[in-house]
Amino acid sequence: MTNRQQIARYLEQEREVLIPGLAAAIDTTSQDGLTVLVKDWLENLIALLRDKPCPLADWAAQFTDYIRTRETPVGEAFANIERLRKALVACCQGKITRVSDSDLLAAFSDATALFSQAVFAQFAEPLSRQPAVRRRPHQDGLKTETAPLSVLNAGETGASDSGLRYIQEYLLPLVPFAAQLLDGTGNIIYSSKEITDLPVNGYEGQEPLCCFLYHQRHGEQSECPCKGVFKTAQFYLGEIQYDSRMEMKWFRLLIAPVPDDNGRIACVFSCVYDMTRRKQIQKQLESEIIEQQRSSLVAQISVTVAHQLRNPLSVVLGFAEMMAKGLAPEQYAEAVSRILRNSIRCKDIVESLLDFGKGMPLERRVVDFEVLIRESVLSLLPPDQNRLVTWNFSGKPMLIECVPEQMTQVVLSMLQNAFHAAQSKIVCTLDNKGDLIRLRVVDDGPGIPLDLRERIFEPFYTTRRSEGATGLGLSLARAAVADYGGSLTVCAPMPGEPRGACLVLQLPVLNQSGTAPETANAPGNAIQVRRVLIVDDESDMQDLLRTSLYLHGFLADTVGTGMEALEKLKQNDYGAVVLDYKIEGVLSCSQLYAEITDQYAHLIPHIMFLTGDMLNYQARVFIKETGRPFLEKPFRIKDFLAKLNRLLG
Repeated sequence: MTNRQQIARYLEQEREVLIPGLAAAIDTTSQDGLTVLVKDWLENLIALLRDKPCPLADWAAQFTDYIRTRETPVGEAFANIERLRKALVACCQGKITRVSDSDLLAAFSDATALFSQAVFAQFAEPLSRQPAVRRRPHQDGLKTETAPLSVLNAGETGASDSGLRYIQEYLLPLVPFAAQLLDGTGNIIYSSKEITDLPVNGYEGQEPLCCFLYHQRHGEQSECPCKGVFKTAQFYLGEIQYDSRMEMKWFRLLIAPVPDDNGRIACVFSCVYDMTRRKQIQKQLESEIIEQQRSSLVAQISVTVAHQLRNPLSVVLGFAEMMAKGLAPEQYAEAVSRILRNSIRCKDIVESLLDFGKGMPLERRVVDFEVLIRESVLSLLPPDQNRLVTWNFSGKPMLIECVPEQMTQVVLSMLQNAFHAAQSKIVCTLDNKGDLIRLRVVDDGPGIPLDLRERIFEPFYTTRRSEGATGLGLSLARAAVADYGGSLTVCAPMPGEPRGACLVLQLPVLNQSGTAPETANAPGNAIQVRRVLIVDDESDMQDLLRTSLYLHGFLADTVGTGMEALEKLKQNDYGAVVLDYKIEGVLSCSQLYAEITDQYAHLIPHIMFLTGDMLNYQARVFIKETGRPFLEKPFRIKDFLAKLNRLLG
């Protein structure tokens, strides 16, 4: 789910709570008409965030009628839209999971520009059709309040040339940004002195600055957005990067149409704002925040890793030691199975805790909760624990959106709490109650006192510290469940259930038609013989991947450095390239990726990364910016093969 979709979902859930406060931001007096306008504005905003069509023009028409009937200045309409935006930002900041304040501001700013544009069109379009005696007040308002992006003329006749002179002589000198006026052929009519102050190497003023930046970024054959503004009469707001050879610069472009009195686009207004310093500060703050998160959580993660990994590592070491000393041949298969099962459990625990510590959103997938429990939870329970549990499944689809490995750990934490308290019986019931999926885990132990029902979810609280418990399992489980919009609570047992402790997990049902849930052992298609290049400086990892790929019908070449990889690419055709982020040698992974994109552009969709360093900020940013899939070490071979098959189509 994207940030915009996350914001839209929150606004939809909190709509009734938000509307009164938003209406008060415009007018503190209670007005039914204003409340309806604000409600429609919020619904249109939700549709825009979801990239769905909405009756924006209809809302703008109703809004302008509201402004006109109150006989307020035209500029007040745009001020009210800005008040709505600021009030909504204040209501939402820090309340939407995994959405930063900068993402929130960007989403609302883009939508506000569309609302302002629609309102402006409502004010400007009727002017040419109204009698002069009625037209004059609105023209005056547009001149004084929305210049220079308004319909301007010099007198009652509205001569467009005089209007342009008015903009150049009186309005543009007041704009404290780098601004230009452009005619339909791309000639510069006006250029502010701030243009020369911008850090743009090589710009000599022969063409509009927006065109220069766009061509530098996208090539000489690309069409600058200012041409589209002339054609469509639509505002353009966007960001563009420019490589100044010394450092990367970021600029924001605002390009707006300036129509004459007859409704024709006389010219466009282009404003360029240097955002480089702002971007640098933002990246610096992100790095500092990530570093603070890492240092504050490292103690929790270290303790939790030790606690969670003791049992599975003991099983792995024990069976490995027995095999090394000599185990009966008929017992080898069971020993290997136990080692594999507990190794997978160690891998999942480490990945979940690292993802929690580095603050990165994990990849959510659509799964059937019942299938996940059967395939991922039950397979990890030893026989003596399995015998204690009675499972009551409904047999109906229970679709949820989650990180399967993380949700598996949540259920295991609930079960571990029950295993420590139960005397002889645990009952687990999975059912669907309306829009919620509910899992009840009830044991026949002594129960949880009322005064401790919330404390057990506090970090580091435990009644079993002498046994080595840390008190982090249920705390992390509740935090993860809350991230999915669910809850984890202590409740009283229902009639017919054991009379001990009762933990209840509730998750929202996924209402998504046509999406096939994932299962742990979905059958794959037959793999044809294909050639893969693997770049990893660990020889054991090379051998593992080469052998695994050979067993599954692939041909694999392995190299340890970027230069060796380029030599292989010259010699052979590859269907996919697998790059480890940390490779030694002259070329780093990012430099090798840049060389491949320049020389073998057809391979870009067929590149994937391996990394064990996603706590490194530079690694995270680089892999995210490439948009290519990645796997974190350690990984399962079946996960590696699944991603590789998707790369190869």
